[in-house]
Amino acid sequence: MGVTKTPSQHHCPCYTFLMFEYKVILATLAALCEVASNFPYIRDILRGTTKPHLFTWFVWTLLTGISFFILVSEGAGSGAWVTGVTTITCCVVAILALFHGERHITRSDWVCFLCALLGIVLWKLTDNSFLTIIIILSVDTLGFIPTVRKSFYKPYEETLSAYVLVALKHLLTFTALQAYTPTTMLYTLFLFSTNTLFVSMLLVRRLHLKTIAE
Repeated sequence: MGVTKTPSQHHCPCYTFLMFEYKVILATLAALCEVASNFPYIRDILRGTTKPHLFTWFVWTLLTGISFFILVSEGAGSGAWVTGVTTITCCVVAILALFHGERHITRSDWVCFLCALLGIVLWKLTDNSFLTIIIILSVDTLGFIPTVRKSFYKPYEETLSAYVLVALKHLLTFTALQAYTPTTMLYTLFLFSTNTLFVSMLLVRRLHLKTIAE
């Protein structure tokens, strides 16, 4: 008795191709969001209205570079493209922060920065990709804290639209992943959440300051 193929089996090669094309489109859109988010951000830096924190952007440059190679090794495929683009853009902002960034560096900023660098050293000592992502996300958070602290008191010194696009980028990246593993899912969903929370904080703080001014 012959084996009867189901409709899904008949169309499996075509379905696989269409899913691949679909994810490539999403990855491309995510990369475009990353590029688009940097135009207003860099424009505002040069205008002097946005003051990026050097510690944050230096740490992010290192982390995105590391994460890019991890995602590639985990089979993320097109979902890793945007991380490579992000590495380049983070590096550009870090360089601009040297000349146009936040000048008030607190002791807590230094503590977070040094702990972040220690986390990168710990990354070098582990061969487990999932543990590496946990360390990287911890370091990412430590690197973000100086910007969060500064933005709490100066919410207008960050470009809101840039972080909205970055949050959208991570959401698109998640849907573009070609291999859903704990490592790849945790990384993209965590960054989507942190950027969304940061946008929410900026909106709340701006509204609060506006209310006080009135």
